[in-house]
Amino acid sequence: MPGCERRGTVLDLAPAAVVFDLPAEPLRRAAMPPGAPLRLGRLEWYRDGRRGRPSVCVVIHCPRCGQPHRHPWRWDWGLSPDVVSFQEARCWRGTRVSYWIALDPRAMRENAAAHAEAHAAYLDWKAAEDGLSAEAKRLRNAAVKARRKAVRDERRAAETPAPVVAAAVAPPPAAPVPPPIGFHRPPAGQGAVNRG
Repeated sequence: MPGCERRGTVLDLAPAAVVFDLPAEPLRRAAMPPGAPLRLGRLEWYRDGRRGRPSVCVVIHCPRCGQPHRHPWRWDWGLSPDVVSFQEARCWRGTRVSYWIALDPRAMRENAAAHAEAHAAYLDWKAAEDGLSAEAKRLRNAAVKARRKAVRDERRAAETPAPVVAAAVAPPPAAPVPPPIGFHRPPAGQGAVNRG
């Protein structure tokens, strides 16, 4: 079994906490240690909060707190009651010991309906995502083309010399005329004094 090894009768396997911890190839009941308890639940589907992607989970009624707990599950594992998963405990009460879960064979009809609904919802979501992705790609390509055109236009403008325009040339300004000899420029605020 990939990702786990048997050491005597104990399975050396880390429990799954989130859907990303689940292996692509499911474990089978034969991989369970002898005498390990197995909790059975029913399959449900939901939309995750971030992107609205349809996902499936196994809902197991907790004997400790009396509440249902959701455990991650993979849609592509199918509906076989032989498929099991070793997962972390979800209940805040008790020892928080990890346990084995599987689909309840008595709820096979409900599991099959949830499995089919999840797949249909996924296909709708995927088509919408692909449409959004195609639109985003089209907009990105248009922006890149516009940016390239602007750079190309700037280069052309820099390479072509500016047209020479004949302008009337004004004569240089005349040199300032010095004050007359003997004329002293007074400090600001005083009148002119002639020392001649």
